[in-house]
Amino acid sequence: MKKIKPKGPRIGWILPLVACAGIYFLSFPVLKSVLKVPDAVLPHANQNVLTMDSSSGQIRVPLTMVSGKMQNALLIEEDRRFYMHHGIDLLGGIRAIGANLRAGKPIEGGSTISQQLAKNVFLDWREKTAARKLQQMVLAWDLENRYSKQQILEAYLNEVYFGNGAYGVETAARRYFGTHAKDLDWGESAFLAGLVQAPSELGAPSGRGRALQRQKEILQKLQDNGVATTVEVDQALKRKLPLKL
Repeated sequence: MKKIKPKGPRIGWILPLVACAGIYFLSFPVLKSVLKVPDAVLPHANQNVLTMDSSSGQIRVPLTMVSGKMQNALLIEEDRRFYMHHGIDLLGGIRAIGANLRAGKPIEGGSTISQQLAKNVFLDWREKTAARKLQQMVLAWDLENRYSKQQILEAYLNEVYFGNGAYGVETAARRYFGTHAKDLDWGESAFLAGLVQAPSELGAPSGRGRALQRQKEILQKLQDNGVATTVEVDQALKRKLPLKL
């Protein structure tokens, strides 16, 4: 019988990668000046209170008023290494490229939550150029230097679009389920987290089937990564979502 040889770490390619990453990150101050990147100053970053934008109906809540299940569902789908990187996740980007190549279509994004927040708050998200991507990365790095992970996650949850005119997780919880962000369960959290990549399409009634499929996939990821138990996932899948839309 042929024995499987243990594979050790291949430092031959790891060291050049680390060196390139170091040079890249050290060049950020220069890039910030050349690309004319604005200071990454988050609105509402120091306001740990519930606020409402009367013009849009957007309701902002502190992170303590967002269910841990919702936070975990979003992180497992959008940026599972959020607490391990500094705004730019090289390993996550490589993993996303590999997953997309294997699937033959884009199924994972390579942008971290900090990069997505930078794009949503400071840049025109419709512009897709190499220079704009660099701006986004520099802003994400700047955000991580200025704010804690909790502040960044809180800002993202209050800014991200969930479809049907719902900006922010509290607005989405009320609009889709008639509940509050702090009370979202596993099934509701996975459903909302699955809308983020294509909110206009998946949030529409015509996209409900695909949205529910994404919910199942996220629940499975939560189980596979030990975030939710098998019993919790089974219960979430059996429970009919109390959708209001």
